[in-house]
Amino acid sequence: MMVAVMRDNDLYLTVPMGYQLVNGRYKVIDGAVTSNQPTDVKAGSVLTCGADGKLTFRVGRKGSSSVANWFNRQIDGTSNTTFGHTADELNFAFSGRLELKLSKNNQLVDYYFDNVVIAQGSSGLANNWWFGGITAKYIQNHRAVLEGYDNKRQRIALTCHRGGNSVNKVDILQVLTQSAWMGQLNQALYLDQINMVGTHDTGTYYASGIEKDYAKTQSLTIAEQLRAGIRYLDVRCHHISDMFTIHHGSFYMNLYFRDLLEECRDFLANNPTETLIMQVKEEHSDADKETNTRSFYETLKVYMDQSPDIWYLEDTIPTLAQAKGKIILIRRFDLSGSTAPKKLGIYADFTDNATFTTGHLRVQDEYKYSSVNNKWQAFSKLMAEAANKDKNTRLWFINFTSAAGTPIVDPTPESIAKEMNNKLISAIAKYSFVGTVVIDFPETPAIMMTIDKIIDKNFINPLFS
Repeated sequence: MMVAVMRDNDLYLTVPMGYQLVNGRYKVIDGAVTSNQPTDVKAGSVLTCGADGKLTFRVGRKGSSSVANWFNRQIDGTSNTTFGHTADELNFAFSGRLELKLSKNNQLVDYYFDNVVIAQGSSGLANNWWFGGITAKYIQNHRAVLEGYDNKRQRIALTCHRGGNSVNKVDILQVLTQSAWMGQLNQALYLDQINMVGTHDTGTYYASGIEKDYAKTQSLTIAEQLRAGIRYLDVRCHHISDMFTIHHGSFYMNLYFRDLLEECRDFLANNPTETLIMQVKEEHSDADKETNTRSFYETLKVYMDQSPDIWYLEDTIPTLAQAKGKIILIRRFDLSGSTAPKKLGIYADFTDNATFTTGHLRVQDEYKYSSVNNKWQAFSKLMAEAANKDKNTRLWFINFTSAAGTPIVDPTPESIAKEMNNKLISAIAKYSFVGTVVIDFPETPAIMMTIDKIIDKNFINPLFS
């Protein structure tokens, strides 16, 4: 018979680039330990960590289904943990409040997360940690977004990774702090007067196989993008069997338009001060046009009619007051079908691989790769033009940092983005106004260095206020 032994079980928390962990606490509210195992951790216990992120659970280790059953009753393991499935046996499990003090730009910020569940099981011969919570949402690849708030009561979220990394680590990959930044602005501002971040080919984050190298332009899911502060979405829809799937060129991105749209609706419902701009383009639809019984517009209308009140379909640029809680449509497709209106949203007739003006929009989308320097010249030229924008003219500057070349021969979009984003970080400091900047992989090298810096321009010496 094995003698039950008290163990030091160490779990390490890590934080992303640009942040430093000062200290943290985990306040235990409830828990379960396998029968006859010793424990120093119980309801009311407070576990602390320093800058090393180490939380030590002094508990005996023995797996049991009773602990797993307790864990599975607290949260849905398939949707509220980083593993995305339920537990079979666990050594111990606890629920409580996680508090983290982080340093960002030499400022201390406290973050609070309620109903966080931490547990330990085993994987082969190694002990294995489970991490999740009532407010956590599983988003594939051993990641979950955990919602909380800061010491100013502003809503924030963490992207947490556990599984596939070291067995005793929970990596905080992203700190998403910009869920409601638009609500803090002057509501009389027009959208073309706001510094804003967008994503090019927004829905490519589930790409796999060969398209992962040459068609994937985003790693953050749509939910992460919106919480991070991104408001301009470049959505490419393949029309097949009277529905939309998300494509990049001929590549299917393992995502349905209905799911992306549902995330947008949920975000606006929870953040009614915000607005989303959705540029919709018909992509690769000729390949399957015979499977459709209606036009691209008519299928889009079916989606829009599910929540008609959230769409802004005027052909003019709205103010924040007019746009809040809505999706503004920028249309990159022709209207056809017997029921199609003459106008729908802000029409954008893109000139291929060019800098151009179309209606209310001034766009740089010189995407064909020749060199990073050539792409940068096109981007920086429009950025300088935007800095001299006339306040009284409704002209929306939309500036793409993205580029793509020949597969195998040229760098991947991610490689190009690393160079472009580093140039962007240095250049945007020169201007009070940059317009809407549309980026590949904006979390590279860090959200706080790309997305946050552009958003912050609206509050620090803004050109328009």
